[in-house]
Amino acid sequence: MPEVRNATLVLVHGAGGGAWSWELLGKELDARGVDHVEIDLPTMDENGDPMADFHTDAACVRSVLDRIDGPVVLCGNSYGGIVITEASVGHPHVKRLVYVAAFMPDADEEVVSVLMTNCTPEFVAGLTLSPDGRGGMDPEAAKNVSFDQASPEVADWATSQIRTMAMGSGGSPTVTGVGWREIRVDRGPLTAGGHSATLGSRAGQRVRGGPVRPLSTDLAPR
Repeated sequence: MPEVRNATLVLVHGAGGGAWSWELLGKELDARGVDHVEIDLPTMDENGDPMADFHTDAACVRSVLDRIDGPVVLCGNSYGGIVITEASVGHPHVKRLVYVAAFMPDADEEVVSVLMTNCTPEFVAGLTLSPDGRGGMDPEAAKNVSFDQASPEVADWATSQIRTMAMGSGGSPTVTGVGWREIRVDRGPLTAGGHSATLGSRAGQRVRGGPVRPLSTDLAPR
């Protein structure tokens, strides 16, 4: 695959996460000599714009892609799948997309509906809403649905860093474009953790280049 040889792996975290979400994976990538960039999405900035939404996050990712010289493999986890779906559209640097336990919205699907209908009841029950309107996840619930196969030490470390998320201003409810319709997806999304099996079955009808792989694992990448 010469088009992805020496590519930079750009990693986009899920809701409540940050660049820290990929810290343990980053060590493995360093050991293998793989260039990688982890992004902090602006909706997770608790001092940022409360009106930020997934379009804001997609624009942030796209600005990072613009600054990379050479091919990119763009990877999203969980909510990050929505972000990379929009951010990748028509971008000349993006040669592959990887969805890891991630959402893959289509052009006519409202994002909130995609999120809520493809999460397990246990995951939905753990969601919180702060007085200032930011969404979040109860740390103990996160241990059970997102980090249930992590060691207690890793689960404590991760949940201590979970942040709340700006919910946006009620703008366009759908993605502005669908990158997976034009860019090869080497593997289907891994269905895991708080995401229902519906996510995998829906994605299996769309992904080119590889099957959906349901795994017995939790939601968070490590």
